[in-house]
Amino acid sequence: GDHATAARQYQTVWSTDHSFVSAAFGLARIRLAQDDRAAAISVLDTVPELSSQYVHAQTALVSVLSTRHGSTDAAEFLEAGQRLERLGLDGDSTDRLAARVLENVLVWLDAGGRAPADRVLLGAPLSEDGVRANLERRYRTLAHRAASVRERHELVDKANSLRPVTLL
Repeated sequence: GDHATAARQYQTVWSTDHSFVSAAFGLARIRLAQDDRAAAISVLDTVPELSSQYVHAQTALVSVLSTRHGSTDAAEFLEAGQRLERLGLDGDSTDRLAARVLENVLVWLDAGGRAPADRVLLGAPLSEDGVRANLERRYRTLAHRAASVRERHELVDKANSLRPVTLL
């Protein structure tokens, strides 16, 4: 209901005791609902590394950073990629989250976003071709690990849709 009241309550709990990580997640959700991405990122970034929820907070932070927004720029995508690489998740989790980041980057680039020259995102150039190739590779890797034939086919179709058009 009332975002201001909820934000105050979550903030009180979070600032009082950082062991109540659910308060950080609640406050971050409120800040996102209030269209204050910077505050949401800041809150998620205060979850202690020793917390059992640290990895969840960082994956949420990667998602927030890579979600397109009116002011999204290449620096946020690059930060999301760096944070994801530092997390050291298992292959499947990394590929799924990387695919989400790369999908958002591709939409951003297609909408006229400009990436700085010679920048690398998640192991590939931050360019349309680089992002497409990286995303195609991630989809194919996920397809190999797919639990069902249907999921495998969907992932292969996505990978194929990203392949650059060639004359051969």
